[in-house]
Amino acid sequence: MASASDNTPAPSRRQFFSSAAGAGLAAAGPPIFTVAGTTAMVEACNYAINHTAWMDQRVSIERWSDARFALEAGKAEAVFIRAINEPSKGLPDLLAKARLSLSDRDRFCSDTDELDNGERLSLVVVREVVALLGGMS
Repeated sequence: MASASDNTPAPSRRQFFSSAAGAGLAAAGPPIFTVAGTTAMVEACNYAINHTAWMDQRVSIERWSDARFALEAGKAEAVFIRAINEPSKGLPDLLAKARLSLSDRDRFCSDTDELDNGERLSLVVVREVVALLGGMS
């Protein structure tokens, strides 16, 4: 990146996505959603991501009652509420929250055509956070 003290231009968006730092963002496949780390928030987000993936598998195989579904969904929902209300204590927490957000969005939304520019920008920022911080895991 360019600094205020030199004349080196900042990389273009295309250069960023072609670089090693942007490789995870440019990948066509789904991102890896869990984050290594020992913070309680990281562990909670990893749990919610894995639990919802498990739910998606099991609910299609087993016949869950509404009560069972509500119980299992509530476990992940509690993590979402916590992630919303509890400030990140460091970059691992931020990365875990970003991955949790993307995993949930990708479970229910496959198209960005219906997003307005503000929503698209938010999605790009979250994906860039995951790409840039993903090397921490």
